[in-house]
Amino acid sequence: MKTVLVVAPHADDETLGCGGTLLKLKAEGCELHWLLVTEMTVNGGFSSAQVDERNHEISTVSEGYGFSQVHRLGFLPSQLDVIAKSTLVGAISSVVSKIRPEIVYTVFRDDAHSDHEVVFDAVISATKIFRHPYVKRTLAYETLSETDFSLKPGLTAFRPNVFVNIEDYVEEKINLMKRPLVLVLFFLFSISSFSQQLNNIQRGQRGYAPMPKYDSSAYVSTLNIYKELDKILPKCKAEFVLDEFEMQILKGLLIEKMESYNMIVDNEDYTRDVRLSKLKLNEFEYVKSLNSILSSAEVSRYIEMDFESDSKEKKKKRKKRKKS
Repeated sequence: MKTVLVVAPHADDETLGCGGTLLKLKAEGCELHWLLVTEMTVNGGFSSAQVDERNHEISTVSEGYGFSQVHRLGFLPSQLDVIAKSTLVGAISSVVSKIRPEIVYTVFRDDAHSDHEVVFDAVISATKIFRHPYVKRTLAYETLSETDFSLKPGLTAFRPNVFVNIEDYVEEKINLMKRPLVLVLFFLFSISSFSQQLNNIQRGQRGYAPMPKYDSSAYVSTLNIYKELDKILPKCKAEFVLDEFEMQILKGLLIEKMESYNMIVDNEDYTRDVRLSKLKLNEFEYVKSLNSILSSAEVSRYIEMDFESDSKEKKKKRKKRKKS
C-alpha cells in the first residue's frame, strides 16, 4: 500500500489542485495524509466564529477524503516569507520522516500567492533523496485560483506533464467542494473537462495589471470588512454590469484582501516600512486577481474608482445638520 502526502499552504489548495486525484488514489488503496502549513487562529486576527467554521470545514473534508491523519503546522497565512526557511523545511521534513510517503503533492512555485512559492521551495528541500530516499515522486499541482492569476509568463508558466483521468471522481470532488469558499465556486465554474488538468475560463484576457494607486496615509487602522463591502460591491455591480456569480467571486476576493490587510496592520512586529511594503503587495495581488472577472480595461477603470465619495458626502451632510 502506497503512502501519499499532499501539502497545502492553505486549506482548500489540495482540493482545488488535486482533489480528484486524491479520491482516485484512495479508491486504489493508498494511505492519504494531509499537511496543512497555515491555519486561521484568533491570535492571527481571525474571529472565533471564523476559526470554528474553518476547523469544521477541515474536519468535513478530511472525512470525505478518508485521510489517515491531518498534520497541522500552525503557521499564519500570508506570513511564510518572514519565517526562516530552515524552520519551515524542518517542520515539513519532520512529517515526511514520520509517515514515509512514496508520493508527495505540493503547490506550483510560480503561483501568485507568496505562500505557495515558499511552501514549494520548502517541500522540494524537505524531500531531497539524501534526506528521504523513500520519496519516489514529488509532483506540483495546479491551484487554479492562484496559478491562473499569476503574471509570470514564459518558462515559469504552469506546464503540466502528468495528467490524471478523474472522470469517475468528479461528482465526489464537487460534493467535497460545497463549502462557503468563493474561490471554490470559481473553480467549479471553470471545469471544462474530466481531467485533473483544467482549462481556463476568464471574462477578460490575462495580461499586465497596472500598479494600483497607493496612499500610505490611508492605511492606519483595520478595516470593517462588511462596511467596506457595502461601499464597494454596489458600485462595481453598476459600473461593470456583473452577474450574481461574478459578484460572489468579487466578494470573496475582497474579503481575502481585507482579511490579509487587517492581519498586516495588526502585526506589531512589523516596522512601518515593512508594513507599507506588505500592504502594497497585498493590494497589487488583489488587483491581479481581478483579471478573473474583469477585462484589462475594466481593471484600469476599477483602480480609478472612488469608493469613498458617498461616505464623504454623508459626513458633510451630518456636519451641516449639526451646525444648523
